[in-house]
Amino acid sequence: MQSNLRNKMSLVNLDTSLDLTAYANLIGIELNWLFKGSALPSQVLFIPDAYDGANLSQYLQIVRQVFNTLHINVKLISEGDPVQLLTDAACIAVGGGSIEKLLKGVASYKNALKDAIGRKVPFLGWNEGAVLACPGYVVPDPVTGYPDCLAATNFQYFVHFVDNSVNRNKMKDFLTRHQGTTPAVSEIYSLVNAPGGTGVRLEDDIIAIDYAGNSPVDPTRKFTLNDLK
Repeated sequence: MQSNLRNKMSLVNLDTSLDLTAYANLIGIELNWLFKGSALPSQVLFIPDAYDGANLSQYLQIVRQVFNTLHINVKLISEGDPVQLLTDAACIAVGGGSIEKLLKGVASYKNALKDAIGRKVPFLGWNEGAVLACPGYVVPDPVTGYPDCLAATNFQYFVHFVDNSVNRNKMKDFLTRHQGTTPAVSEIYSLVNAPGGTGVRLEDDIIAIDYAGNSPVDPTRKFTLNDLK
C-alpha cells in the first residue's frame, strides 16, 4: 500500500445491500475517490459476514462481478488468516445485511480490522458495513454481548433513516447512553435513501458530505440531544 494515502473511508447507504449490480457505478466512483491520485488496487479484501440472504454463493458472485468490472479481484476474509489478510490488505470492503451477524462475524479479528483502518488502509462500507466503522449502532437494538462497533471514526450514522417517533426515541437513547463513552457520541447523522445511493466520505476523520453516484449533495440530517427533546 502506498504511504502517501490519507485515512479515507467511504460510508455508503444503498436501497438494498444484497444486489450490488445496480450500484456498480457508485462503487467505482467511491473507489476512485478512495484512491484518488493512485491506481486502483488489484485486490480488495471483502468481509461478507453481514449477509443474511438465502444464497451466499450467488451474492459473492455478484460482488466479484462488480469489482471485476473495475479490474479488481475479491479476496474473502475467510480465505486465510484474517489478521494476516488485514495486515496485507490494500483496500477493505464490508457489505451490509444483519448488524448482529456482522458483529459476531468480525468479533475474532475486530481489533485487527480497526488497526488496519488506523494504518490508513482505505475502507469502503455499505449499509451495516458502513455503520461498523462507527462507535456503535442505533437500529436495531444492541445485540447482547456485542455492544460496540469499531469506533474507527467518531461520527455516528443511522442508515435507512425514517423520521418518526420510534427512530427519534432510539436516537435519543443512543446519544444519552454514549455521552460518557470513549469516544463520546454527541450527534448522529441520518443517511437517507436516494437513487444511486447516499453516503459520506471521511478523510482523516473530517466529515465531507459529498456526491455519491447521483445522490443529493447533502444526503444527511444531523441530530443532537437538543434536537430530540
